Amino acid sequence: MKRLFFCLCFAMIFSLILGCSTTVPMSVTRPANLEVPEASSIAILPFQTGITDSHAGSGNVNIIIDILNNSSKPTSSVTGESSIANYVTTGLTSKFVTSPYFKLVDASVVTAAINNGREIPVDLYITGVISGYQERIETYEVAENDIQYYLTVEFSIVYQIVDSHTYQVLAYRTVDVDEVSTNEYSKSDLPSPLSLVKSRLDSFISQVDKEFHPYTVTRSLTLLKDEEKHPDFKMANEYAKKGNLLQSEELFYSIYKSTGNFAAGYNAALLMQANGRLEDGRDLLEELQEKTGREEALQALSEVNYELRQAELVREQRERKAQGVN
Repeated sequence: MKRLFFCLCFAMIFSLILGCSTTVPMSVTRPANLEVPEASSIAILPFQTGITDSHAGSGNVNIIIDILNNSSKPTSSVTGESSIANYVTTGLTSKFVTSPYFKLVDASVVTAAINNGREIPVDLYITGVISGYQERIETYEVAENDIQYYLTVEFSIVYQIVDSHTYQVLAYRTVDVDEVSTNEYSKSDLPSPLSLVKSRLDSFISQVDKEFHPYTVTRSLTLLKDEEKHPDFKMANEYAKKGNLLQSEELFYSIYKSTGNFAAGYNAALLMQANGRLEDGRDLLEELQEKTGREEALQALSEVNYELRQAELVREQRERKAQGVN
């Protein structure tokens, strides 16, 4: 009886695996999140430390200038906090060193201009603080006289993007970070605060970068299963599974043109998109939707039209940059 039960379970799992729909990746480019049509230069000012108020820099540009005027004061004595602030500043700066969209201006020149009341020689600047920083080594008693240690690091990153000509805060964000290490028997085996939160900082830096630069995302497109059991459908699907997307597209399209198989046509349209031909995919989906009126075609058509609008925004941003406008 047990053997029969296990056989049935295995058969069910196997059938589920076989029944899973095939997905293919599609890389698409999104436009920069922040539209700054006349900005061509930027500075990354050093992120400040030792700020205990989690709402420091709360959208008022005067608070930012106060922070900059205090930059001559000793930095935080907490090594972890200082290393985190330096990592964020350096990471953001590196995103603009080779940027085709913005000229990077030295932060010290901008800071000096702000502190001395002179005209700021840059279009935009980013400034921020590490706020409410805490790091603690805590203990966990596994058993009597069996103690382990773990590190907790908590803080907020507060940053603002400022138009230096109008003193308008274009964007204001707060990102909370709260990380706990694994338990260790020796304090010396615990990670440094920076190592513990590094992945969160990298994610933050990438998110800020998306404010200014077009970026690539990968979508998964789900192919339809064959409803008509065409003999070549399985082979086309296998091509897709193995990453041979052009061969898969061509075979699915051939099946569709010779038989009118909806799933084959739908899959060909998605594969055209995955192969970088959004307009061809849209045209085929329009044809399918007109012929069948099926919901799958209508939904996929809506999605490809969205991607085409995004691609157009990216093209416009790049053209404005090439013309020295954006």
